[in-house]
Amino acid sequence: MNTKDENHTNELELLKKLFKRVKKTTRCRYHASRRLMRHHRFSQWTIALLSTGLIFIPLIQIFKATFEIPINQLNVLQTILAILVLVFSLLLGQENFFSKSKDMHRNGVELGRLDRKIEGFIEKNKTKKEQLQLYRYEELTNEYYDILDKYENHEPIDFENAKLNVKNENDVTNYWCIKIKIFIQCLFIFSLYLIPCSMILILFILYIYKVTFYQ
Repeated sequence: MNTKDENHTNELELLKKLFKRVKKTTRCRYHASRRLMRHHRFSQWTIALLSTGLIFIPLIQIFKATFEIPINQLNVLQTILAILVLVFSLLLGQENFFSKSKDMHRNGVELGRLDRKIEGFIEKNKTKKEQLQLYRYEELTNEYYDILDKYENHEPIDFENAKLNVKNENDVTNYWCIKIKIFIQCLFIFSLYLIPCSMILILFILYIYKVTFYQ
């Protein structure tokens, strides 16, 4: 292999590595967008259910429905729900999950365009054996990092999700280990929404049970 062919091979390998890196980052960004959108939806539903509980408790007292929970405990529960609504509203306003999800999706689209551009250069150099100029690789690398600089980074859980899509990098055992790890992480993260929603659901179930069986 002469020097020209060797340089061509080395430059092509550099481009392939950049292509893989961009592709992985693109997957991570899309997973992050979906995760943030779930946060947005869960937080909206949580606030809605907590607000429903705030309305439901006074109605119990007004209509003097049959209910074994003392009035003072209902008042305490109502105060807790009001605090939770305030906390979730503040967190939702501060985190702005919807806007972050859109930004991550936009970042994924931009990286996807760069991904296809790099793939085109790789195919062109494969077929025509044209020598890839080093400045072209540097331009593409700089474009990649310029795109990253415009947005926030994704979380480790998004990278773990992206790894599941790459079959040749995961054996069966490793695949299920990653799957279980992601499930535990999601359960821990989204328990923030499940706990208050469960409180409201239990309250409704108890009320329906008492009304149905103790009329």
